[in-house]
Amino acid sequence: MKTIAVLNADLVQSPLATPSRLAREMNGVPILAQTVSRVLKIHSVEGVYVLCPTDQRDRCARILTGMNVTVCQHDAGPPPWATLVRTARKWSLDAWRGGIGGATCFDEYTDARLIAGLLETTSADAVLSLPPAAMLFDPALGEKIIAHRKKISDEAKMSFVQAPPGLTAILLDSDVVGELAEKRLPVGTIFGYKPQAPQKDMIFEPCCCPTPADLRFATGRLIADTDRAVERISRILSSGCSADAETMGRHLIERDERGSEPFPYEVEIELTTDDPYPANLLRPRGKKVPPRGPIPVDCICKVADELAERDDALCVLAGFGDPLRHPQLPAILDALRPAPGGGVYGLAVVTAGVDLTDNVINLLISHRVDVVSVTLDAWTPETYQALQSPGGETSARLDVVLEKLDRLASLRADRRSVAPLVVPTFCKSRENLHEMDAFMMVGCNDWGSCRSPGLIIMVIESPIEV
Repeated sequence: MKTIAVLNADLVQSPLATPSRLAREMNGVPILAQTVSRVLKIHSVEGVYVLCPTDQRDRCARILTGMNVTVCQHDAGPPPWATLVRTARKWSLDAWRGGIGGATCFDEYTDARLIAGLLETTSADAVLSLPPAAMLFDPALGEKIIAHRKKISDEAKMSFVQAPPGLTAILLDSDVVGELAEKRLPVGTIFGYKPQAPQKDMIFEPCCCPTPADLRFATGRLIADTDRAVERISRILSSGCSADAETMGRHLIERDERGSEPFPYEVEIELTTDDPYPANLLRPRGKKVPPRGPIPVDCICKVADELAERDDALCVLAGFGDPLRHPQLPAILDALRPAPGGGVYGLAVVTAGVDLTDNVINLLISHRVDVVSVTLDAWTPETYQALQSPGGETSARLDVVLEKLDRLASLRADRRSVAPLVVPTFCKSRENLHEMDAFMMVGCNDWGSCRSPGLIIMVIESPIEV
């Protein structure tokens, strides 16, 4: 089995829309060159190819001068799923999967279109795809992925390992690459859960290469494409930590156990305790919560300025109330996500959906809000009323909220915008457990196919006692 390695490089911008650091030197060597030097140590790889935009070819070649690597140019532009993957993945950067809709770190850098184009002129049976900024990638782990693929040749057409981003990679057979390219799909669609066609999780399939627990359970991005990841990599290098993947995984686990990061990764802000369903059975609201807010806009401006200093900071507008009820919501969004660009890297809103008027929806789209998480907790009108407003104190109508989500999808399509991704949530309890299957099956069919293809995802929250 002839295996080649492919790194999809961009010297200007990373797939996460953060500034590319591939040309930046760490310890006197450009990050791209350090990654390639590690890949070249994988003896089972019979060729290393760096793909880059045409106007960057000469610069890439200079960075890789003297290295046994082929630089290939392209004018393909970003893949059609680029914005969707970026929006979904930014909420799970420290894990190889777990992005909204099942997005994985492989989706960020594996572009089957480009690899398929390369395979038209380069003969290979399989392709090892990994990030060009994975400067700590362990060549021994690369060997293990390839050896595992050969071992399971009759059972699967790919191989991967469970490991933090930057330590993991994926090996795809050439025909799998061709199929993904033909269908214009990201590789994460292989891993995604589909309620309409349930299948075993890929980590229990033969294609998942066995890995030690210290690597499997570690979290922490080790791709040098965000502020936090670069700082983490620098700490590992300065600590003298061994370069093997298992030791680095153990280092990440131990650091995680010692405490939090110096700068918060995600900040949740409560704008107000005002809520359309103050008697909600599953979530503290109304009289259960002391009235607070609305929070002053100048306070949000100060937080926004600090968050904007980091290129991977996330902000969630939630708390014990509905953020859409803040009387100065436009000013809040202006502070966090000023038009036409800039502001906090990730922005999400948690709402009951009752206040999703056309004006509010247009505000969310204009300010590039990434995610709108809608708390449904039911899939029949009766249960929705019983949970959101027990005793009938307020009229809680599921059909009205679903119509508003329809309207959001329609306006988003009119604006040709991927965001905001809509994530209806369902908090399991004794009162609604009987509706969970319908929520997953009927809900995903309705929202995933009929109403807004691929952009609405269902989430089931952990069980609670009521």
